[in-house]
Amino acid sequence: MSECEPTRSPNRSPVVIKAAWRWLPQIGLLAGAAAAVLITVLSLWPAEKPIPPNPFSISKFYHMIAYAGLAFPVIATGPHRWIWLVPLAIAYGGALELIQPHFNRTAEFLDAVANAVGVGIGVWLGRKAHCHLMAFGHRAALTWPRRYGAE
Repeated sequence: MSECEPTRSPNRSPVVIKAAWRWLPQIGLLAGAAAAVLITVLSLWPAEKPIPPNPFSISKFYHMIAYAGLAFPVIATGPHRWIWLVPLAIAYGGALELIQPHFNRTAEFLDAVANAVGVGIGVWLGRKAHCHLMAFGHRAALTWPRRYGAE
């Protein structure tokens, strides 16, 4: 049992709640894929002129936010996915950094580091959100029948 999984009571969940929770993992994967597409488009959008590298620019923060946004929905809806998501997302960020010079952009090592930090933040926040999602789902499954008379 994970650290955030509530103790299970007898199966009192109505069919509606069970059906809603069944598709949640697919939504998380779809949101992560959409974030990956958006990151690819924004990272490879050709620049008018080459942007000089700047280790102290705000772009590092943007990199962290983008990669946290990539990891968060995938982990929030399935925390066991970190095993493949973390190395894949870090490799994805590194690969994008390596091919950026072909699009009139610069490849920066610190951008790749910011990507990895963002993945870590997204995984951490995703695990926290997963605990809250599971607690909410458990509470909803226990209170729904009493509220709506579907015992």
